[in-house]
Amino acid sequence: MGAGGVPVFSPKKLHRRLGNMLSKDAHGAVYSLRGCPYLAVREIRLDGLDQHSVDAIRRRLTALLGTLHPDVLKYHQVLTDGNTILVVTDRCCGDLRQFITDYKDIHEPIPSELMLSLLGQLAGALAHLHGLSRGAHNGLPSSVVLEPDNVMFAGDGRRVVLADFGFCEGISSGAAKAGDPAYMAPETLLSGDTTAASDVWSLGAVAYELATLRKPDFLGGREPEDVFVDGWRSNLSGVADDLARNVLERMLVLDPAERPTARGLVRLLRRPGISADEQEAQDTRLKEVRAAFVEALNRANNKTVTLEKDPTNSAAKVDSIRRHYAVAAKLFEEMQEIKTETDKTDEMEESEEPEKHLIEEDDSTDLMRAVDRNDVEAVKALIPLQGGMKMKGCALVGDWKIYEGTALMRAAVYGHAGIVELLAEKEKGLKDSNGWTALMWAVKNDHTDCVRLLMREKDLKGYNGGTALDMAKLWRRHEIVALLSE
Repeated sequence: MGAGGVPVFSPKKLHRRLGNMLSKDAHGAVYSLRGCPYLAVREIRLDGLDQHSVDAIRRRLTALLGTLHPDVLKYHQVLTDGNTILVVTDRCCGDLRQFITDYKDIHEPIPSELMLSLLGQLAGALAHLHGLSRGAHNGLPSSVVLEPDNVMFAGDGRRVVLADFGFCEGISSGAAKAGDPAYMAPETLLSGDTTAASDVWSLGAVAYELATLRKPDFLGGREPEDVFVDGWRSNLSGVADDLARNVLERMLVLDPAERPTARGLVRLLRRPGISADEQEAQDTRLKEVRAAFVEALNRANNKTVTLEKDPTNSAAKVDSIRRHYAVAAKLFEEMQEIKTETDKTDEMEESEEPEKHLIEEDDSTDLMRAVDRNDVEAVKALIPLQGGMKMKGCALVGDWKIYEGTALMRAAVYGHAGIVELLAEKEKGLKDSNGWTALMWAVKNDHTDCVRLLMREKDLKGYNGGTALDMAKLWRRHEIVALLSE
C-alpha cells in the first residue's frame, strides 16, 4: 500500500485493472479502475512529442505527486509504459460544465451562496498552486487551464477540485492556444502571456458563467485588439447578486496589476455573519487542510527514514523531502489564515456584546505580564499564585496572536531562557487553542536554548498531528532538528 492506503501498481497490473473509459480528449483518456471505485487512471499519450515536451510533462507530474490540497485533484502514482504515461488519481463524479448545464435545463439560476462557495474553493486552490509554483515545485506551470470542463466535483460531490494543469502546454505552437478563448485573459489573447493574474481572470470568467448560466463572450465576434482597449469594462448587468457582481468587477479588469491575487480573493470572499451551514463548511475545510498538512509531514518523514536506511541517490531523495516540507509549509500558512479569518469573525460577533468582548479580549495574568517585561523577580514571586494558569481569551505576544496561552509559552516566544527554566516544571505539557506547546513556540521562534529546557515536551503532538520535531523540519531549524532527534 502507498500513502493513504492507496495500492501501488506496476504498469502491467494497472493495465489489467483498467475499467470503463470515463472521458477522452486529444491527448489521451481517463479510465475507471476495477476494484478501486475511488480511483481513476489518466492516460497521456506521448506520440509525436519532442523530448522537451515529454520532460516538461514528467516534471509537472512529479511536482503534482507532492501537492496536497483539498481543492486540487490528488495524484497518487505516475507510471511510464512505452509512449504512454499512466497517472493514478482520485476519481471525480462530474465536471462544472455538466453542473451548469443541469441548471440551464431546469431554467433555474445557481443560488448565489453556492456560486460564491464554489468560487472560494477554486480561489483557495489557485492560491495554493501559485504559492508552490514560486517555490520548490518549479515543475508546476505558472498558470493553469481554468474553464468549466477542467473543474471537477470530488468523489463525495461536496466540493470542486482543479483537475487540469496544462500537461500538454507547448504541444501546440503556443501556450496561448491551449484552452477555450472565452476564458482567456486579455493579455493571453493579445500576446500569449499566462501568469497568476491571468488565472484570476479565467476564474472570473468561470464565475461569470456560474452567475449568469451564459458562457462569457467579451469579444462578441471581434478581434481582441479591437475590444480590449483603454477604458474597456466588462458588462456585468446579467449578474443579479450584488456581492458576486462586486467580486467580478475586481477580477475582470483589463490591467492584470489591478486584479486581486488568488489569496486576496480568498480573503475577499470570507465575510462576517456567516450562516451555520457556512460555518460548518469552514470548519470542514480547516479539517481537510489539517489532514493534508499531516499527510505532507508523514510523507516527508517516511522519505527521511528511507534516506537514513538507504543513502544511495541521496540528492534526489533530499530534493523530494524538501518538496514535501514546502507543501507542508504552504498548507500550514493556509491553516493559519483560515484560523485568523475565523477569529476575526468571532471578534466581530462578540463586539455586539461589549461586556463579553472586554473579558475575552486579553485576560493576561500578572505573571504573564511579568514575563512580557522579562521581570525575573516578579515571575519568581507570582509562580506560586498564578503558575499553571491559562488565558481564556487571547493576547498579542511578540508578532503572534496566541489564544488560551500560558506564561511559559510567552517566555518561549520571547526567548527568555531564565524564565522558561523557572516555569518549565509548573506549566509543562499545557497547550494553546491550536494544540501548540511552549516547546513548539520555542521552535517557531528559533530559540535553541529554550528548546533544551523544554525537551520533556518533544513527544507531544499538536491538534494537527505534528510534533515539535516535525515543525523544526518544516521551518528548517537545522540545529533544533539535530537536538530534538537525539
